[in-house]
Amino acid sequence: MKYIKFLNITSFRGIRELELLDLGEVNILVGENNSGKTSILEAIGIMENPTELGSIIRIGRKREIFNNQSSPYTIFKNILNASTKSVCISGNVKGKRLNIGIDGKSVSLLTEEAYSQVVEGFQGKINVNYGEHLISEDITIFQNDNDFIMGSNSSRKWCFVN
Repeated sequence: MKYIKFLNITSFRGIRELELLDLGEVNILVGENNSGKTSILEAIGIMENPTELGSIIRIGRKREIFNNQSSPYTIFKNILNASTKSVCISGNVKGKRLNIGIDGKSVSLLTEEAYSQVVEGFQGKINVNYGEHLISEDITIFQNDNDFIMGSNSSRKWCFVN
């Protein structure tokens, strides 16, 4: 059985719209520099563990490996399509339909600790539908966060050490 039968990406990094049909056991991506080959591989990486929401940051961090100073917020922001502030990845994985969607908006936070500094952030929702699994979580992440917090339950955190 093919691992991924088809892949559709709408808004992921610099990809606005991409559909790959009839994928085989082995596929070769060819293109010029900065044409989206790595973004396709990252989308596939996210699809590998669709119900493990923290994998989104781990996949994004791989690209930032040489820039170890990138915060979870910077990594997350770079995954989003800059104009839509969203991600939509869908396909057929292991014989099951998969849809991953992230949608939200840029927000600002005025902090007392940083002498009333305005901190940039993202607030939105992530939805994953994979076979029988349906996950919907709120996302809030700011520039100065060391944690990637999802859900309204504050005890639910994914921590990434810089």
